[in-house]
Amino acid sequence: MIDKKYFEIIQKYFPKVKESAIKLFNDGWDYNVYVVNSETAFRFPRKKDYAEKLPQEVDFLNKFRQLCPVPIPKLELHTDASLIFPFVIYPFIKGERFSRATAATFTREERLVIAAQLGKFLTKLHGLSLDMLPQRRTDKKFIITEWNTRLLDFKNTIFPLISLREQKWIEKLVLSFLDVVEKSNIRFCIIHADIAPEHIIINPKTHTLAGIIDFGDVEIGDPAYDFAFLGRYGKEFLDKVYET
Repeated sequence: MIDKKYFEIIQKYFPKVKESAIKLFNDGWDYNVYVVNSETAFRFPRKKDYAEKLPQEVDFLNKFRQLCPVPIPKLELHTDASLIFPFVIYPFIKGERFSRATAATFTREERLVIAAQLGKFLTKLHGLSLDMLPQRRTDKKFIITEWNTRLLDFKNTIFPLISLREQKWIEKLVLSFLDVVEKSNIRFCIIHADIAPEHIIINPKTHTLAGIIDFGDVEIGDPAYDFAFLGRYGKEFLDKVYET
């Protein structure tokens, strides 16, 4: 079901469009995405903090697109008097999410080609000047404060619902992570911060990488974060990404 207020906005750009020509993607945390005729995407933020990130995301992608070795979205920022928050419109990158089930249907060679492309993408992204993202800076102190706050939230909300053994396991895990952060010499850089299957788009016919999407969480942080999920495609895949 298409929200009436969004449908009316889409109609301003596509006056003759029918609801049947619009597909809704609303499984993400931050946005509702409507794709018109499988060609044009409208991304509407759900909350104020997501909307506040949009201008910088648009600015960053405009700069990075000329340098990026793989296709990424070309966002245009828009406002409408009927909406509280701004939104973006962009050409839809066609393809499928690179789920582990989908990856399993690819040959070893095809998977490694995609791994190499992801490696080139991350190498270029992580090598960018921090000045390209001036308002998203972080450091060790920020990470430690953020995770101590999360641990406190866990204790107040989750701990009363789980066993003492589970509580100790969670606390040990977080404190061990913070100890690693404290002792590590992290080289902070610009990261995507959400490299997951739904943001790695592949062409299901050619078994090639179609693009990387959703830079809403792009920030300055630990580059290791961008490799966190990739090991689920297998050690060989992860090694190929890392070595490229």
